[in-house]
Amino acid sequence: MARLTRPRGRVSDLLIAATGAGLIIAAFLGGYGDDSVSTVIRINQTASGSVLVLLATASALLLPRSLSSPAPGPGDR
Repeated sequence: MARLTRPRGRVSDLLIAATGAGLIIAAFLGGYGDDSVSTVIRINQTASGSVLVLLATASALLLPRSLSSPAPGPGDR
């Protein structure tokens, strides 16, 4: 949702990375108990948070390159 409601940029990347980090932290501080269901919840939250952090990092690293290159026009081939 952050990408849908905010323009692309550093703030959006930081918001997505913070959301991912929050998921990772919540997986261990959530107090879900110690049964098999809570293990699945922790794995799911850790994996989802890791993907969000990785995508936000990749976007932040690629953002300067995409802003410096001109957008392709109809005559560019």
